[in-house]
Amino acid sequence: MAILGRIRARGILLLVVVGVAMLAFIIGDFLNSGATWFHAMNNHVAKVNGEKVDAMAYSNAIDQLSDVYKIEYGRNDLSEEMMEQIRTQVWETTINEMLLEKEADKLGLTVTSQELSEHIIGSKTHPLIQQRRAFADQNGQFSSQVLINFLAGIEQGDEANPQVQQAKSYYMFWENMVRNDLLQQKYLTLLSKAVTANSLDAKFAHDAKLKSNDVAYVMYPYAQIPDSIFSATKEEIKDLYKKKHKSFKQEPYRSVAYVRYEKQPSDEDYQEVAKFINGLKAEFDTTNSVAELVTYNSDIPYRGVKYSETTIPADLKNFAFSGKVGDVTPVTLVGDVYRTARIMETGIMSPDSVKLAHIYLNEVDSVRADSIIKAARNDEAWGELAKQYSIDTQTAANNGEIGWFEENSLESEIADKAFNLPEKQMFLFNNGQGLQIIRIQERTPLRPKVKVAILERQVTASSRTIADTYNQAKQLAAASKNVEQLEEEAQKAGKTLMPAVDVQQGSERLANLKQSRQIVRWAFQAKEGDVSDVFECDNLIIVAALTKASDEEYRSLEEANDELENEIIQTKKADKIAADIAGKSLEDIAASINAEVDSAQNINAASYYLGSAGMEPAVTAAAAALNEGEVSAPVKGNRGVFVLKCTAANQQEETAFDPKAEIISLNMRNMYSLPQFVMNTLRDKAKIEDQRLKLY
Repeated sequence: MAILGRIRARGILLLVVVGVAMLAFIIGDFLNSGATWFHAMNNHVAKVNGEKVDAMAYSNAIDQLSDVYKIEYGRNDLSEEMMEQIRTQVWETTINEMLLEKEADKLGLTVTSQELSEHIIGSKTHPLIQQRRAFADQNGQFSSQVLINFLAGIEQGDEANPQVQQAKSYYMFWENMVRNDLLQQKYLTLLSKAVTANSLDAKFAHDAKLKSNDVAYVMYPYAQIPDSIFSATKEEIKDLYKKKHKSFKQEPYRSVAYVRYEKQPSDEDYQEVAKFINGLKAEFDTTNSVAELVTYNSDIPYRGVKYSETTIPADLKNFAFSGKVGDVTPVTLVGDVYRTARIMETGIMSPDSVKLAHIYLNEVDSVRADSIIKAARNDEAWGELAKQYSIDTQTAANNGEIGWFEENSLESEIADKAFNLPEKQMFLFNNGQGLQIIRIQERTPLRPKVKVAILERQVTASSRTIADTYNQAKQLAAASKNVEQLEEEAQKAGKTLMPAVDVQQGSERLANLKQSRQIVRWAFQAKEGDVSDVFECDNLIIVAALTKASDEEYRSLEEANDELENEIIQTKKADKIAADIAGKSLEDIAASINAEVDSAQNINAASYYLGSAGMEPAVTAAAAALNEGEVSAPVKGNRGVFVLKCTAANQQEETAFDPKAEIISLNMRNMYSLPQFVMNTLRDKAKIEDQRLKLY
């Protein structure tokens, strides 16, 4: 009872303690589980009209397209340039697919499984499937059976096998591409019923084709008059900005200034390589183990290559083809390579390349091989034997031919015979998996060659030199607290501040610097005026400063000022030129600017170009409207002011006006531009938030 009494006496204190403990428990649990919740909230790389693009799905799409590239191009790895293309393509495709799906969903448009199947393995195989070399037969033609076998291999294969996973990813990519294309076709077909030519359009198109003009013209270029004699007032610029404000829509961007240090070899690096090569020189001159010495010490191992006058390094040509066996050059520096060479063999007559064919037997059957060799009396007999016996069906279909080869592209055992035996000779090659009968179909003419052993080392920046360069960049970054200081310190170091403007979130590189996406990420996380730490970009070390950050939807009046000023000045130039040349003949105008009268034929209202003047819509329209012999008033074009004269009005024979046929023709022409127009319109109206910087 006493204990209960003490508890009651301290009831309020206990409530507080228990409450705090429960709150701590709840907060702790929230922070632990909530970390996942917050991560999920931020785990996206874009928003399209409020809909998130999942970061993991986006990353998987990049991996998938990488697999497609590897299979399509037959590569095991992808260059930086290819990866940039892939990331850009995935971004564009993702946005377009989301916008299209949304529009199709509003209209109830879908692609059924049956439709998809019909366009993949059915009677309406889609061109995207037909064009895949992975689904082609031995003749390079699409084969539905090859596709079925491909799909069966995926279905029956071990899902844990990386090759099966890659094949499945490859197929799923193209299936999705077909599905999206079919959906887009449905959507565009529906839109095309609304975006259609009418009878007035048809009549205009019909009449435009009946009359065309041949014109003579002269262009008075705007560049003939200096800009300095004109000016644009602040009010004129401001008024024009108001009129064109919507045309200055932009994406968020950053402007960066940067200093670059190259990882170049130092004098000490050159001295070390020279010392290394010179240290081997005496042994290289006299050793009987040249191949071993060169292979272990040279950038290029010795493979007994036969050099011709066109393939040997230019600085060794005279030496190699005028010397004798055993002659050696002194050590020389050619560019950034220290080199010495020794003549190993002369007097060689050999072709540059040979054309080979083969018959591939799946068993090492010398008896059968000998019989085939004896039966191959001529090209025709050889071709028939290749079709009959070779297990390589793709080459067998082409008389066993496998193509032209240079000597260093073949295994030495094959090259030794292929480049020394005469045409039409055959020899055997056992690769451990089967026996090949190889036939020399053709050879290029014999030409003099030599064997030369080349001991060389390229001078590259050593780790010590790179560390020194890195430290210099570090010191520059540490001493620069803002852009002005960075420029001052750069000048002291003999460096120049380089500009990189209009850098957007999706930019793969900064100013075309390789592996510089990391700087783009930094620029969008930094504050205006910040100076970065050191970045390593391929063979460069970079220190950057953020000179401008803009997240505005439209360019400001200040940013657009120069463009607006130029437009106003050009308009004033055009007015002056038009006033000066009004009423003058084409010949007088041409003589005044030391030009010639030009001409263009068959110009009508539907023409896109005015002869060599190129695309000049206003001028072309004026040319089409002239009557024969009529001279136009000055016409303001894109590059100058034009005056035109109709030298001949061509009237075609009147044809019956068929409104229906004309409308169909116009609609077919419009369908070419409709897909791009529609997607551009959808993107312009969409709210797209690019947050790829979270991912890479």
